[in-house]
Amino acid sequence: MQDLLSGQEMRLLLQAECPVVMVGDFNQTIHDFRHTVSPNTCDHRSCCVLPAEPMQVSASTVIEWYHTYRLDLLSVQWLEDMTGKRMQSARGPHEEGCIALSPVLLRHEHTLIICRKNESVITEAIHRALSATVRVVGGARISEMLQTDGKDAHNKSALSQLALHLKGDQTFSGAVQMLADSDISLKELSTGKFMALGTVHQLKGFEYDHVAIHADVFEAATKERQSPEQTDCTERNCLFVALSRHRKSLTVLCDISCAQTPTNVASRYSTSAAAPDIFKVHSSALFV
Repeated sequence: MQDLLSGQEMRLLLQAECPVVMVGDFNQTIHDFRHTVSPNTCDHRSCCVLPAEPMQVSASTVIEWYHTYRLDLLSVQWLEDMTGKRMQSARGPHEEGCIALSPVLLRHEHTLIICRKNESVITEAIHRALSATVRVVGGARISEMLQTDGKDAHNKSALSQLALHLKGDQTFSGAVQMLADSDISLKELSTGKFMALGTVHQLKGFEYDHVAIHADVFEAATKERQSPEQTDCTERNCLFVALSRHRKSLTVLCDISCAQTPTNVASRYSTSAAAPDIFKVHSSALFV
């Protein structure tokens, strides 16, 4: 439901002659309708933009009941403290959870690392492939994107700049091949224990026993929160989605040696004497 909230989509749904009940979570709205047309379908001479219709909020009644069977009590309380979003866990108190603030993975052999950007997926895959077998969700597609952007010397996109850097290190061809070879689907990923990488948008709705969050997810949320022109909560919703994909353990990949004054959130859940600065920046104030 949360990805069907544009004015156009809601207008079509409300034309139904029977009652419509939509189930979803507004906090996980990360696929907003952009009102744009793909450049491949126009003449490239002008930007193709569709008119945006206002959302008819009063046209529907919202009933809030956030209940989760996946997340344990610790994770639910931590997420609520971090984001201010109320949750209720259906799991018993005997089912312990684990949240770690660490620059290294708790379980190297089977952890799903969630990134915000494809560039982070690529760099992490290259780094971790040196010492372990790594799979990449949508690796074949990312490989094609990297190869395409690497052909355009005038492209200033982040992916193109990464391709240029890899060419300078003479690792571009190897990276392209590695990404293609490491491709894994969500269906295959759900059947076994892998070390894998993927983006928030690829992994929305997916769950895994052990999950780690890349720092770029926090960085994007912080940038959005601090922007004077912020118009939505898409990046903060991406952070919320990423932080709620685990079933057994969650690792926030940050360097605790660079810690500053502990915040209430971090000090409650970290065994370290000092909490990482990432939580000083990304405490509940991030979502206000």
